[in-house]
Amino acid sequence: MWLNYLLTKSGVDSSDVTFVGLGTAGIAAALQKGEIHAGIGIEPHTTRLLEAGDAFILVDGRSLEDTIEVFGAPYILIGLVTNPRVVEENPELCQRMVNAIVRANLWTATTPAEVMADLFPDFITGTGEEKETWIKALKAYKTGGVYPANSGITYEGARTVVESLVPFVEELESADQIDIVRTYNNSFVQKALEKYGLALHE
Repeated sequence: MWLNYLLTKSGVDSSDVTFVGLGTAGIAAALQKGEIHAGIGIEPHTTRLLEAGDAFILVDGRSLEDTIEVFGAPYILIGLVTNPRVVEENPELCQRMVNAIVRANLWTATTPAEVMADLFPDFITGTGEEKETWIKALKAYKTGGVYPANSGITYEGARTVVESLVPFVEELESADQIDIVRTYNNSFVQKALEKYGLALHE
């Protein structure tokens, strides 16, 4: 969806673009070989490509500034998604899942990237320069501002997601057709934050 939105905003018809599924590592190799013109990558492959001079960033999804420039407001990139029935029938399960996410986000926000990298086994991060790449990648996520430490969803962020779908959903002519406040639920986040003496300010 991100790619389609960027193409549409730039006046490029998606039918003029050839999409290829390569996988994370495949994107890096294809860019280095010149087999593709652009790709959507994740870390640490993005940082590795940047350091090698094999790629440059068009839009940085790790950066709140870039996200606002593209969508006009903060964009919710990740979250726990379910339907109302699951929430109604399994509130304790939902709370436990949210507790885990909130705890992880708070830990991520307050833990140095070097410490985080040390907790990964070497077969993931590698050692020496490879590990340094992981540390730089983690710092990019931590300082980008896209992932809020309090794990809360804002009205503005939820509306941005809906607005980005309008060009691609035939039945949707405007975000005003959707009752935005019914698309997210911060009550579980608030309850999780209370365990740490924190409050969610929406």
